[in-house]
Amino acid sequence: MDAEISMRYSYMVMLAQKNDHKMYEMQKRLLFWSQNNLKMYPWRCVSDPYKILISEILLQKTDSAKVEKVYPQFVQRFPTVERLAEADISEISDLIKGLGLSYRALRF
Repeated sequence: MDAEISMRYSYMVMLAQKNDHKMYEMQKRLLFWSQNNLKMYPWRCVSDPYKILISEILLQKTDSAKVEKVYPQFVQRFPTVERLAEADISEISDLIKGLGLSYRALRF
């Protein structure tokens, strides 16, 4: 487990301890499970609201393994909302066509 995940885990445990005992136990078990089973996707440790929004849109009705391949390319090509707004619809559509979301290019 990398250092950031470990730090987030410790923080979540600290917050969970402030809740009642049953809630704390449930949160502790869930955090323990996630520590061993959670897959680290590129959007998991992002704090930029724009990148979070992009991941949410791409993940709608789409397998996360497919999004994992497109997401880094998408945020590299369109790093800001301004760059995305300036893009041609065909450019966006070409990038996300493998996700089956080409119809969403009009909504970006």
